[in-house]
Amino acid sequence: VAFFKKMGVDDPKFAERTFDALDVDHDGSLTFTEFMSGALLLFQDKLEDSLHALFKHHDTEGDGVLSPGQAEGFLEAAMQGMTLTGNSTKPKDIINRIVGETQASTITFKDL
Repeated sequence: VAFFKKMGVDDPKFAERTFDALDVDHDGSLTFTEFMSGALLLFQDKLEDSLHALFKHHDTEGDGVLSPGQAEGFLEAAMQGMTLTGNSTKPKDIINRIVGETQASTITFKDL
């Protein structure tokens, strides 16, 4: 329910009904797969809007691209905002993979 509150859902009954709908096996808890499948479906637009706003915040030049350092800051903030800290994947590793695959010196929102 705390996640739903973070996403702007203030109605506890709605949050409870949403939890029940996501709990596919009805065991009273959500697996990561149940949660992510439902959350992405329910909040995709809001999540994308939030991430795009965060991207713009890190795009200090306003040119629609981030340097690898700016992209790393974006990913760190995004992971903290989604309580994904402690995840074994590090923002710098993600940036290095993107830069290695694209051979670009800048990163777009779509790249991330």
